Amino acid sequence: MADHTLPSRAAVGDEPQLPPYRYTPIPSDRGIRTLRLHPADDFHAPLQCSIAFASLDDADPDDGVDYTALSYSWDAQTPSRLIECDGGKLLITRNCASAMRQLRGREADETLWIDSICIDQSAEAVNERNGQVALMADIYKLARNVVIWLGEGSPKMDLALEAVRHVTATEPANETNRREIQAILR
Repeated sequence: MADHTLPSRAAVGDEPQLPPYRYTPIPSDRGIRTLRLHPADDFHAPLQCSIAFASLDDADPDDGVDYTALSYSWDAQTPSRLIECDGGKLLITRNCASAMRQLRGREADETLWIDSICIDQSAEAVNERNGQVALMADIYKLARNVVIWLGEGSPKMDLALEAVRHVTATEPANETNRREIQAILR
């Protein structure tokens, strides 16, 4: 079991003192961790989750496994946002926290697969990481839903998305359209 060393309470803020989250081994070769993101009425409420296990072998042929896989950019971000997981604390990146806040429900848990949380990232967990990375195509393919998080919106991004909507709604894709969209994104 790995433990993730985190900054002291004073360095993180007013979050409660919690022990580091400790990963337990995944029980099967085609098993994965999923996280249940607990609901909150307040968008800015602390992120809280619990870990469960699922088997990719139990996937329904039509519906997949009951989780949403999140794909997002880690960029060069250093994990700096605290979340509570099964009574322990984990640090995640700003972008991951932002995506989780957008996906969090107000009334019910959301079951997610997020690589940086569901795969033990500690130095001691190289074998687990290698095994989980080998399963990633199936993890995404067998998810009930896949969400691609591009990050927080911006006026430039809003303009680009509006251009994409307009171009794809009015004309078939072609090289000119692609160049117009790329120019907006620059």
